[in-house]
Amino acid sequence: MVKILIADDEKDIRDIVTWYLSREGFEVFAAADGHAAVDIETAHLPDLLILDVMMPGLSGWEIAKAVQRNVPIIF
Repeated sequence: MVKILIADDEKDIRDIVTWYLSREGFEVFAAADGHAAVDIETAHLPDLLILDVMMPGLSGWEIAKAVQRNVPIIF
């Protein structure tokens, strides 16, 4: 199963994207801030990252720099 991480500090956006992707059969992990996103990425190694650019803690750009592997990222 393809794993996707959605990181967004806006709960409504995070919830609707999670709902749609789950409905299509993806395993979805959600994070409300940058630090949680890095923790989830390290623990679950998702196949795709969907990142909000401006979030508390770490921005989407900072998360992208912190990821130590080649993974597709959508901002």
